[in-house]
Amino acid sequence: MFSVNDLKKTGKNIKFGKTDYDVYNLDEFEALRLKHNTKKNNGNIVAGCILVNYQDILTKGRPMQTRVRDTEDSKIIELTSQIKEGGLLNIPTVKWDKKKGEFVLLGGHHRLTVLWNIYDETEEDPDVPCVVPVCVLDFPTKEDQHNFCNADNNHPTSLDHTREDAKKMLQDKEDMGAFKRLDDKKKEAKAIKYLMSGYTALAPTIRKAQNLYKKLQAAPTVVSYIKPPVPEIKQAQKAAWGHSSNQKHAAALQDDGSVALHGNSQMYQNTLGNFRKNFWRQFGNCPAQKFEMKLATHVQITKNTSPDHIRKSRETILQDLANENNMMYLPVGRGHVEEVLIMAQIKDGIEQDAIHVWDKDKFVFSRNI
Repeated sequence: MFSVNDLKKTGKNIKFGKTDYDVYNLDEFEALRLKHNTKKNNGNIVAGCILVNYQDILTKGRPMQTRVRDTEDSKIIELTSQIKEGGLLNIPTVKWDKKKGEFVLLGGHHRLTVLWNIYDETEEDPDVPCVVPVCVLDFPTKEDQHNFCNADNNHPTSLDHTREDAKKMLQDKEDMGAFKRLDDKKKEAKAIKYLMSGYTALAPTIRKAQNLYKKLQAAPTVVSYIKPPVPEIKQAQKAAWGHSSNQKHAAALQDDGSVALHGNSQMYQNTLGNFRKNFWRQFGNCPAQKFEMKLATHVQITKNTSPDHIRKSRETILQDLANENNMMYLPVGRGHVEEVLIMAQIKDGIEQDAIHVWDKDKFVFSRNI
C-alpha cells in the first residue's frame, strides 16, 4: 500500500497539455501488476504515477466503466476505512485525451470517490485542490483499452463481477464491432475467450464459460446507471444557492438567526436518510433555532432514460418530500424543506437541473440552473 505523502520522485517529469508533472515511483508489486495487464492488452505505461487535480479527470457519465452499477455505498465505506488505515492499495488508471485536453478515468471510480471524500472531510482551505495519484496508460485500439479495463477490474480491492457486468461487456464488444462478420460458432468462441479473460470468477473453466454465454445470450439487454459525483452535486448547489453542504450535511447559522440545513448524496434514499438524521441531530443541538432546509438529490437514470421518465421521477421524489414535510417537519414547527434541487444528469444535456420550492402543501417548479 502507498500514501501520497510517501511517494518518491523518480527525478523525471512529463507534460500533459500545458502542465508539467513530476513522475513518482510505484510500489513494486503494483508496478508489476500494471505492467503485466497493460502489456497483455498491447498497451503502454506512459507515466507510472503522477499527482493530478481531481477536477482534471473526466468521470462524468462513467465513460470507461465496465460495471452496470455505479459506485456502491458499502464499497465506499469499506475502501474509506482501508485507505485511511493503510493507504491506497491499487492506483487509479487514466488515459490522456489529446483532443479534449483532459485525463479520462479508466479504472478506480470507487477509489477516486473515496479520495475526494477524505479530502472534503479533512481539508479546510477551499483553495487547496484535491490531488490524487494516477497511472497514465495508452492503448492502440479501443478494444485493447476495453480488454484492459475489464481485466484490471479484478484487482484485490475490486467488487466482484456480476452477470449483468458480463452481459454489458458482451454488449460493448458488439457495439465496437468485435463480432462483426463472425458466424455464430466463431462469435461464441471469441465471447468465451473474453469471459475467461476478464470474468474468471464467473467463468473459471471452458464449460462454465460456455454455460454462462448461453445464459447471457438469453438475458435481456442491460443499461448502466449514472449518478452525479459529490463534486458535481456541490457545484450545482453553489449555482443554486451560492454555497453547498459539507460532506457531513452540517447546519450553518445564517445572518437572520436561522440554521441552513442541507442534504446531498449520490443515492436518493440515502439523501433522505442522511437529511432526516441530521435534522433530528441539529434539532437537539440547536433548541432555539428555526431551520431553513434545502435538499439536493438526483433522478436515478440510465443512458437511455427519456425526458418523460425524468419528469415522472421528479414528480415521485417531490411527492415523497411533500409527505415528509406534511407528516414530519411541519408538525414540529421548527422549519421544513423549503427548496429542493433535483439533478438530472444525462448525456447530451437532456433536461436541466431544477429548483422546486414549497408552496402551501406541495413543491412547485421555480427555476432551472
